[in-house]
Amino acid sequence: MKFRKIICIALLLGLCTSCTTGNESVTETESTETLPQESTETTAESNPPSGEITFPEDFVYPVTDGSTSTTNLDKAVQIALYGGEPLVKHTKTYEAFWNLLQGSCDLIFTTPLSAEQLQMMQDQGFRHEAEPIAGEGFVFVVNKDNPVDTLTIEQLKGIYSGEITNWKEVGGRDAEIMAYQRNTDSGSQNYMLAFMGDTPLMKPVTDQVPASMSGILNVIANYDNGIDAIGYSVYAYSDGMYENISQIKYIKVNGVEPSHQTLADGTYPLLGYNYAVFSADEPEDSHVRTLVKWIQSDAGQQVIADAGYIPYRMVEGLTIGEQTAGVLYTAEASSGIPKPDVKTDYYFEAGVPDSFTAEGLDGKIEAFVTEATNELSQIDEEKMLSYVDFRVTHDRAPELVTRKSLVVNGYLSVLVGWRYNFEIGDSPDYYYDVRTAVFDIYTGEQLELSDLFFEGVDFVPLLNNCLAGEAVKSYDDWGNRHEMLCEFSGLHEGEFAFTADSIIFKPNTCFADGVQLSIADLSEYMITSIPRDMVGCISGEESIHLKMYTTADGDIGYGEEKNGIPIWYLDAGKAQVSAEVCDKVNAFIDNIYENHFTEEKLMALAKEKGMAAERVTASWVPDFRIFITGDRYILSRGTNTVDVYNEGTSDQLTVIDGQYSSDHFAYYFNIHTGELLKMSDLFTDGWEEKAVIYRDNEYFVTWALADADLYTADVAMDTCRITNIARYSDIPYYTADSRDDLWRAIVFAVTQSGDRIAVAVPQEYIAH
Repeated sequence: MKFRKIICIALLLGLCTSCTTGNESVTETESTETLPQESTETTAESNPPSGEITFPEDFVYPVTDGSTSTTNLDKAVQIALYGGEPLVKHTKTYEAFWNLLQGSCDLIFTTPLSAEQLQMMQDQGFRHEAEPIAGEGFVFVVNKDNPVDTLTIEQLKGIYSGEITNWKEVGGRDAEIMAYQRNTDSGSQNYMLAFMGDTPLMKPVTDQVPASMSGILNVIANYDNGIDAIGYSVYAYSDGMYENISQIKYIKVNGVEPSHQTLADGTYPLLGYNYAVFSADEPEDSHVRTLVKWIQSDAGQQVIADAGYIPYRMVEGLTIGEQTAGVLYTAEASSGIPKPDVKTDYYFEAGVPDSFTAEGLDGKIEAFVTEATNELSQIDEEKMLSYVDFRVTHDRAPELVTRKSLVVNGYLSVLVGWRYNFEIGDSPDYYYDVRTAVFDIYTGEQLELSDLFFEGVDFVPLLNNCLAGEAVKSYDDWGNRHEMLCEFSGLHEGEFAFTADSIIFKPNTCFADGVQLSIADLSEYMITSIPRDMVGCISGEESIHLKMYTTADGDIGYGEEKNGIPIWYLDAGKAQVSAEVCDKVNAFIDNIYENHFTEEKLMALAKEKGMAAERVTASWVPDFRIFITGDRYILSRGTNTVDVYNEGTSDQLTVIDGQYSSDHFAYYFNIHTGELLKMSDLFTDGWEEKAVIYRDNEYFVTWALADADLYTADVAMDTCRITNIARYSDIPYYTADSRDDLWRAIVFAVTQSGDRIAVAVPQEYIAH
């Protein structure tokens, strides 16, 4: 029986509003919904592959790429043909499309192409073919607590055209509809455009265009922001890959809920297709065409079904699975420790000693390292070297390393793994294979990941949201990022290891390499945040440091650029600081800029200093940065030099006098009042009697107090402006060194008369 070969141009996006999937032809049914007309050069008739597809002896799997939602499909096909660990790299819909056009890959597995992409192909003279390989559902999602369960196609179009703006118009509560969309270069946005057809899609507001599939689902899953939101995705992603599925629900369309069954039998009305797209110039016997024919064959369609996708056609005896490839990690917090009502803003940290006092702990650590080393010594080194050579261009082979780190508050992390890196700039360490363990040095107990979170905390969504953000962060100042094979969609069982403050991914899962990502941002939900000084838990002489938690810039504020200078301001929501305090601090920052760094002020200052100036520009790394340390203080810190240019020459000009360093300015604020910080804000009663004041200079060495000159003038220290806090948030709490002066808290300040001083206070007077 003949099948219709559906080319992307033919249906524009391949989305039909009522389709059947069976041994009948895949065609549009009679419906009030219309699709764009086919062009004469994009339609072909062919028989579906029958019987066994024979691969040539020299068959090589084509270089593939594709959309995020087809990552598991590509993996499943490779595993079926080769077994083992597949090398799959999907760079998302539009990146994959460009790679196909540029010849960087032979074949892409993708959601339907957009009209824009099709025009680009035509403009470049790239003739393509697109074969359907799997069915796909286009789904709408709302928060689980939204009372609306079902919408018609007409209502959905009304919402996304802007005609329907309140949930009460479709049977919901009296609230404005927050209709989220995807960015224009996403596959799900292509589906959306096809769904709307001739109905104009409204222009979304900026903050309602998340840049990822997980992003659009996250805003809906989050109760505070998402109760009135609606968004869309493809079924393969939201059902099989999204980590927070329990917080959202599918909207029934015309009364039918999307599921494997309703997609497979065609009763769900919004069914589209995933395609294999390749050059039309591929020879008939090419490896690309052979692979695509096999995927379309009975055997290939069963692999597609087993991977959790919907076959694009039903074949006799084919079974539809309910599970997708990969099992998402699930667990309940098991520490037994309730979350404290008040979050502490300090912690204790120490280096790793030779031994611990907890009974049996030294033996457990030694046994773990021995077992892990033995296991990792048995790996297939030829396979490892082949993989690392594929990833890395230098000759240095991976090395088996053992790392121990006493992270915070008495939790020891031990890592044994095959480490490699790119040996370029700030390239991080990656792990081809790794074993990890976390121990409580108070009890000697080895902990599971779930043991690290406070009892009652639903930590898996928090963990996955944290990792989703970390996954796309740059790891150096040059903006370099870890190479991702697909968008992060949640931790999967067996694909990661953990330490007390990080998750380590196996290579070739979400990332091409064995990436280690920080989970430090989750500290308030973790038992590792409870301060424990570790005194008596460590054998030998090891310093224990008391430190304050510090956050900065984008995590607590927002940036603006003025006169070429990036300036960071506090955001009350992000910083969890009162709006009144934020307003005070932000106004102070504006005053710094207006009084010193505008073009007019800089030119006037250069003239005042006797410097001829054609122009004055911000110097190296020009910025106003912002930091919060614990529940203690706010710091606005910025570059204090500018470049003065005149007739081809340049010189540097210090902008604000009376700073600790001529290179930077610094202003400290009380986090509770927004006023400039006083030394009494940092210390407990009686500190002034114990404080020693030294005369400061450019070369003051903070650890050589005995060699510094005492400041003999009378000074009211609370009237001084603090210019630097050097050893307040990082001093030893306990040390074998008996020289108390060595470990005093150090605060630098400028007196009202303009003298620079250093104030040393015994550490026991730190307020905590």
